[in-house]
Amino acid sequence: MNRCWPGKKDGVITEKMCYSIFKILNRCGCVLDLHNGNDNILDTPQARIYERRYSDVQDVIAHLDVPFILLRKEPLENTLVGCLLDRNIKAITVELGEGKRITYKYINKGLKIIESFLRHTGNLSKPHTFKSIPIDYDKMRIVKAENSGLFIPNIQQLGKKTNYLGNLISFPDFSEKKSVLPLKDIY
Repeated sequence: MNRCWPGKKDGVITEKMCYSIFKILNRCGCVLDLHNGNDNILDTPQARIYERRYSDVQDVIAHLDVPFILLRKEPLENTLVGCLLDRNIKAITVELGEGKRITYKYINKGLKIIESFLRHTGNLSKPHTFKSIPIDYDKMRIVKAENSGLFIPNIQQLGKKTNYLGNLISFPDFSEKKSVLPLKDIY
């Protein structure tokens, strides 16, 4: 369903499902599209948005408990969030965790994100504000892990000239290794 929005009344089954759901979502004032990551990709909680639409949802993001906002230079076609924003309905995608793997850490984080969203939309009392860091999607680097594991980014140093990216906790032995870039890549 990820690229079939807003769906078609007379389309294939996925398009029909999207069409039916989209009719309901068209009545909403604000929508949170919560995704898990892809298989074998463990996503740190992050909001994702087309860079030119960031100002449309900046107030929503300020009330979501996510550390990063991934800004894309180019829009993705037929996404739920893109179609909702085109109809002036505030919407944001948040990704966290890994596909087909349930971990309580990410379930609990997902619940906190949903709670902060509900507070912002007035469905729970007392909204909170959070600090998220915008990141240019095109400037991201893919760092291959030697083993499967969990990458913990070094967010305290974000935006500073440093080659320290964070730590990788490898599975199944839970050894921890510092992840760094060669100095030539940062200067």
